[in-house]
Amino acid sequence: MLLSLVRCSTKRQWAISSTGIRLLSISSPFLSTGSSNSDFLMNLSGSTRSSKHNNLHNNDRTPINKYKSNHGPKKVHSNYQLETKIQPKKMHQSTKFKKFSIKWTTGSERAQKAANEVFQKILGLSPNGVIKALNLETNEIETSSIFQFAKGIDLDRHGFIIANVERTTDHKKIPLVKLIEARVALRRYSDKVADRKQKELIDLGVIKSSKKYDNEKEKVGIKHIRVSWKIKETDLAKQKTNEIQSALKKGHKLCIYLDDKTRTNTDWVDDFTIPAENSNKKISKREKLNRTAILDAVKSLLEEEDTFLSFEGNIENRMLIKSTPKTLSTSKNKEALDEKKVLKEQKKQERREKLRLRTEKKQDTVT
Repeated sequence: MLLSLVRCSTKRQWAISSTGIRLLSISSPFLSTGSSNSDFLMNLSGSTRSSKHNNLHNNDRTPINKYKSNHGPKKVHSNYQLETKIQPKKMHQSTKFKKFSIKWTTGSERAQKAANEVFQKILGLSPNGVIKALNLETNEIETSSIFQFAKGIDLDRHGFIIANVERTTDHKKIPLVKLIEARVALRRYSDKVADRKQKELIDLGVIKSSKKYDNEKEKVGIKHIRVSWKIKETDLAKQKTNEIQSALKKGHKLCIYLDDKTRTNTDWVDDFTIPAENSNKKISKREKLNRTAILDAVKSLLEEEDTFLSFEGNIENRMLIKSTPKTLSTSKNKEALDEKKVLKEQKKQERREKLRLRTEKKQDTVT
């Protein structure tokens, strides 16, 4: 015997059966254009139970054919279908796991690939699909599901990206998802694909590495850390201290940003600007003492290692502290000196060769 259950409310309708869960008539307030009610199918059937366990609950179940004949729901079209594939279980897994595959009904093939790539990244960060998004009706960021957010998106007009990733108290990741124009989403996807292909060709030795690729390699060793002027003493003593010390032990260059703003976008490093010298804003004495204590704590952490420090900005606005390991700078200086020596030797050899040729010519003219 199989289980069928119908639950209805004013905003959403669920139909649960052995084949999966059908979600009907959910409007998404996160889209800029009003999307019509739609439905999608999530085949969430797991591994079957044993026959003995099924027999214990036969009295509580009703035939699925009876449900279909009396309560057949109306079929509504959607902009995508969400399906799951049951993957074979591995040796260390007790149950089978599910992998989502999406079939979009709008947008070009490239737009669908771009959307699928972002969708998979979101599920990689938040396996249960929990996200945060801007509700355009209330103009507030609310917790939602990527399944509800993506429902009704017209890929001919819009795409979506991960604007930021927030961490909860239990160390879970919640992506902040943002709607963007379709052309912007396509351009971002094309740039990522081009960069991936270029790196593959460089690694294979097909083409030479460009300056842009070399600069990206150098930037990998730079660690960017944000410290708010309003940070709590416990957070500074634990989380930020561990983050700075681990980066110093690995020999990374450090860029520490001290600011009073909480930046939610992923490009906060590029948006960070050093204020002009004359743009000091007034802060209270208590706030100034608090900021001075935070700055001294960060400086003491950096001075524990053998590093060069540089400071930009001011305590009244925002500051940038750059830390470079002395061993790294000395090794670079040695490399530069070695290169100069090699160049000098090459020039000496060229001069000797020119002198030899001149003497040979003179001897030939004399004879």
